[in-house]
Amino acid sequence: MPFLAAGDTVFSVYWPIKGEPELGPPMADLHKAGETVALPLASRNPHGARRLEHSRPASDAPVVAPDIAWASLVGWTAEVYCLGYGGCYFDRTLAALKSKPFVVGIAFDAAKLTSIYPYPLDITLDLIVTENGIQAVRDLA
Repeated sequence: MPFLAAGDTVFSVYWPIKGEPELGPPMADLHKAGETVALPLASRNPHGARRLEHSRPASDAPVVAPDIAWASLVGWTAEVYCLGYGGCYFDRTLAALKSKPFVVGIAFDAAKLTSIYPYPLDITLDLIVTENGIQAVRDLA
């Protein structure tokens, strides 16, 4: 990823559900710092409801490709695979982008799994971060 000056980075973040780590406060901090925070269409919800099927676009802002994507995880592995509630939407969306963002999984330490038994559609993340710091990094070799 090329060097990005403050304010030039586009972060993609989605609203966590069902006990996934809460990303609202760091998302608000990024926005206050002048960064662009993009929510996937399925996560845009101006009314605060937790049910995604009732969500609507928050604005008519153009769709932008993220430089960095944060994923709130249900589970994760040392091989940097993740488990969530998205039905592979996250993996398919990233695979469809022309330029893959740097993908950070945000999880709880206790959610570490031996394996998620990945399917061909499953992608590895670049980094897994828990309340105890960086736990797994994708092999860049």
